Amino acid sequence: MRAIIVDDESHLRHHLEKLLGDASSEIEVAGKAADGEAALALVKQIQPELIFLDIRMPGISGLEVAKRLNRETSPPYIIFTTAYDEYAVEAFEQAAVDYLLKPINESRLHAACQRVLARARQAQPPTDLSAILESLSKTEKSYTKWIKASSGDELFVIAADDVEAFVAEDKYTSVTTPERSYVIRTPLKELKQQLDPDQFWPIHRSCIIRVEAVSKVKKDFVGRLTVQMKSGQTYPVSRNAAALFKSM
Repeated sequence: MRAIIVDDESHLRHHLEKLLGDASSEIEVAGKAADGEAALALVKQIQPELIFLDIRMPGISGLEVAKRLNRETSPPYIIFTTAYDEYAVEAFEQAAVDYLLKPINESRLHAACQRVLARARQAQPPTDLSAILESLSKTEKSYTKWIKASSGDELFVIAADDVEAFVAEDKYTSVTTPERSYVIRTPLKELKQQLDPDQFWPIHRSCIIRVEAVSKVKKDFVGRLTVQMKSGQTYPVSRNAAALFKSM
């Protein structure tokens, strides 16, 4: 079965391709695309039987790509890769649509591949996505773009795109930019629900970083990872979050 991987994060594309090599010898990655436009062009060129499709991408979203493919006479099977909340996951399950939550779990990937391969062997057509795509299009989240924070006696409004990291302190959360740090009262767990999961990754239970602010990832002699930001600041990566950086 020929497959293409669609994700706007290059390291996630490479990581998923590597995982697929271990998960199934019956699925061949025939191409990769970084956005919706490129994905649609690649589908026309390669005619894959399977697509691993990221939902949130700049320009044409994964949902729009799926809508267009769903109108085709012989659409490919689609496995969504998503960082969506529980509501959307429940919708996927009720519609019997395959999905993978980021960071992608190897055993979950293997199970999704086996289900698709079984359906293909039995000549079962891909699920009609019309209803679920309509539902998800109406419930797409609007994520926080501005952070209201304080520093001393002053109040500031900080663009989310300028934030380097959010770090949980004793009774507050520290908001770090390359220039300085600020303080907010919002707990990290609550803040995580307000941030775009494609841009902000929880790398530890006490730290969320903005991916585009990462300069490099370092590994010590026992395999523990540390991210170094463009400002030079470093943060440890937990074992559970290490999979995010395997292909970086």
